[in-house]
Amino acid sequence: LRRFHPCAGAADQTAPAQACDEDLVSPTKEIRIRTGCSKTQNPPIHCIRQMQSDGRIFMKTVLVVMGTRPEAIKLCPVVLELRKREEVRTVVLSTGQHGKLLTDAMACFGISADETLPPPPAQTGAAAVMGHLLGTLDAALERLRPDFMIVQGDTASAFAGALAGFYRGIPIADRKSVV
Repeated sequence: LRRFHPCAGAADQTAPAQACDEDLVSPTKEIRIRTGCSKTQNPPIHCIRQMQSDGRIFMKTVLVVMGTRPEAIKLCPVVLELRKREEVRTVVLSTGQHGKLLTDAMACFGISADETLPPPPAQTGAAAVMGHLLGTLDAALERLRPDFMIVQGDTASAFAGALAGFYRGIPIADRKSVV
């Protein structure tokens, strides 16, 4: 066993991949998610489980943001896999963008949202929807304080989730870029 490199912290998002690979305690039990541009030679790896030198494991919270049926179809298998991991606390947040369509799609996988944001006001434009999503997502991030976020695609929910996470310095993965 070797010393663990705490690369998951928001302050050290540029840790080179070599440092993480050399300093893992248990490579077979470590959960690592590669983030950053796939075109760079060594995109950073964010470990979503940390271990102290005395062997205590700190559970990390991964927030999965979804708001549309297509997002649910693509993210629910990721949620199911993450929930198999006892060292990861997975929180599913519904933005309410597609309401019942989203809940029905998640129900097909046996998943329900842990957090649900109030739906955007009816009969509003795109700017009002984005403003609503950013405001409510920011409040949810303040309350939940996730260590890592996963979004999917190019929807308003994914954009607002990624932007709100970026503003708070939370590492973010887009499911399309990590699969």
